Amino acid sequence: MRPKLTAAPILLALLFQMPAAMAFETDQFNLPTEPLADISGEVEEYTAENIRKAADKLNAEIRKMLDDPAVKARFEQLAFEPVGDSREQFTAFVKSEIAKWSRVAKDIGATVD
Repeated sequence: MRPKLTAAPILLALLFQMPAAMAFETDQFNLPTEPLADISGEVEEYTAENIRKAADKLNAEIRKMLDDPAVKARFEQLAFEPVGDSREQFTAFVKSEIAKWSRVAKDIGATVD
């Protein structure tokens, strides 16, 4: 019968080796203390572009789904009106709703407790 190998001895060995692995300092590699270049703007633009592309792709798939007669019928059965607008149209709708309901809240003197 073979003995069962448990993870405990392996984990203990790794834990005892960890301080040695963490002991090195970057100065030994003569690395600069300041970054060589600030690329945060490029990363931000790249990320924003990817998010836009992903949102456009998701929006296209949702619009296809909403065009399905079975989906339309189910939404109507639930008293929903399915609308497949673009992101820009949705943004404009949300902004108009915020403006409308902000005026109502201001007019009636609503406050947040």
